[in-house]
Amino acid sequence: MTPEQWLSEQINSKGIKQSFIAERAGVPKFTTQKLSLSLTGRRNIQVHEFIAVCRVIGVNPLDCPIPSEAEVNA
Repeated sequence: MTPEQWLSEQINSKGIKQSFIAERAGVPKFTTQKLSLSLTGRRNIQVHEFIAVCRVIGVNPLDCPIPSEAEVNA
């Protein structure tokens, strides 16, 4: 599972809208479109964006599972 997939699952389980997250993240130029592209794997999410999204949805970014080397190289 990638960090983006984990984040997507967290967002979906909490029922929070992406537009709300993008607005509250406090990251300049971080739009709903950029969040959506990141969550679907079409854009790499930046570390500061990941942390900001975690803060908005109330999860600890350190709870995100770290992908194995095999998953990273697949």
